[in-house]
Amino acid sequence: MRVAGARRSATGLHLESLPWITVGPEATGNAEVEIKDFVGGLYAVSGCTLPNITEVWHRLVIWGEDSRYMLTAEGCLEECLDAPAEGADPAAMHFDLYLAIAER
Repeated sequence: MRVAGARRSATGLHLESLPWITVGPEATGNAEVEIKDFVGGLYAVSGCTLPNITEVWHRLVIWGEDSRYMLTAEGCLEECLDAPAEGADPAAMHFDLYLAIAER
């Protein structure tokens, strides 16, 4: 799978997340968008909407720290499932949040 996104820090979590969307093989990057091949891995996943994305990240990280898994250096991903049309309310955007984990 190829993904496109821009890096940012998750406030207060000290984790690097990568907002991304799936793109086709014809997609090209630029100074603001990086194209990467996503090979997969083991992730804990939770869905959310834009207004509660920070709260859901916090809950997901706490779950990861308290679970039988450990957080990994692979980072985190935010997949935008339905980018709104121009002029639409961004609060209606849905995301899947991916927390990279490994078995202890």
